[in-house]
Amino acid sequence: MIVGEGDHEWRRRSSFARRDECSAALLAFITEIEQRAAADGEAIVPGTPEGDWIAWAKQRAEALDPLRHGIGGLFDALSKVTQWS
Repeated sequence: MIVGEGDHEWRRRSSFARRDECSAALLAFITEIEQRAAADGEAIVPGTPEGDWIAWAKQRAEALDPLRHGIGGLFDALSKVTQWS
């Protein structure tokens, strides 16, 4: 397959959309864990292994969000994408 000029750049830029979807799905999953724990009478308390995992997981999921630094941050990141990145 011959890769046309701009194909690498397009794939790299479209990865931002996949990261957004992944971030949203992970955050929804974490919220579901919290809700089910609460429904089962299980409190997820900060400082416990469960609470620490929830905090860690949220931080990781939020780090995937290409919009976490606002629209300006997104366009800044997009401007750094080249056909060689």
